[in-house]
Amino acid sequence: MKALIPKPFEVLQNDAIAIDSAVIPSYQEGASYVAGDKVIVTVPANHPAIDVAAIDTIFEAADDVSVSPLVDPLGWINRGAIDAHKMFDKYESTASEFAQNGVLELRAQRCSAAFLGRASGRIKIELFLSLQDAPFWTTIVDRKTAHYEPTSGWYDYFYPELVSEGEAGDTIVEFPASDYDMRARFTALGASGASIGRIALGAMYRLGDTIVNPTTAISDYSVKETDETGETYLKPRSFAKSGSFQILVRTSEVDRVYNALVKLRARPTAWIGDDRFDVAIIYGFYRDFSIVLSGQAYCECSLEIEGLT
Repeated sequence: MKALIPKPFEVLQNDAIAIDSAVIPSYQEGASYVAGDKVIVTVPANHPAIDVAAIDTIFEAADDVSVSPLVDPLGWINRGAIDAHKMFDKYESTASEFAQNGVLELRAQRCSAAFLGRASGRIKIELFLSLQDAPFWTTIVDRKTAHYEPTSGWYDYFYPELVSEGEAGDTIVEFPASDYDMRARFTALGASGASIGRIALGAMYRLGDTIVNPTTAISDYSVKETDETGETYLKPRSFAKSGSFQILVRTSEVDRVYNALVKLRARPTAWIGDDRFDVAIIYGFYRDFSIVLSGQAYCECSLEIEGLT
């Protein structure tokens, strides 16, 4: 069981497709707006200590208003981050799109892993030290947009009823750590480009060994709704991962693990329950943690993780 603890980073280059920011103006101090007008305002990030410092956000006027959304939030409707900043917001379900050869370059310190939430396409990752032009480490993450999973013979092979969509997959890439400033460059490969729902850079922290049949699940927030005419339909909404893990921790390291989890309380973190499965990668927070102090060489811990949408 490991955790990727996110660290703050600086955006050096962002080539994400930004249609909305090209047609929606920035907020102008002192200007008057009517209901329905949209503006872009730079607001502090949800977790500036472990993320980008600020996010460009779209606001729509709920009524006639002449003050900033930062001053009068009730007069404006928050419509979320602009396209290019959706990978930095608090939702995995919103994604930034990159055309072929589109580049995202971030700068951070003392990182040893990157988290790509609900990413699709083929993405090349290059790491650079300080101002060096040549990467010291390179890899390629290949998330196919769709792949077939035949289960019952030739008919299912050629005419599958279900297609597994790889774009919903989460990936954690570990790389050599450095004590220096580091630049991480992500380049979209392939004609179809790539998308990233959530990105984070951070350091890996080992908690212990996962044992005894770990479980993962999803919580689907889709709801059944009935309109005024009595017609009933399903309204699709986002979903979130969850997991339950039993962990063996050396008795001599119980205090270390306990103190680490105290610091991670209510802090978005990328958890790796099992290295073998992408479904065991959950970006979220732990809602319950307990340790059985057995007095033996190892102690058994229980960790319940709830993912973010």
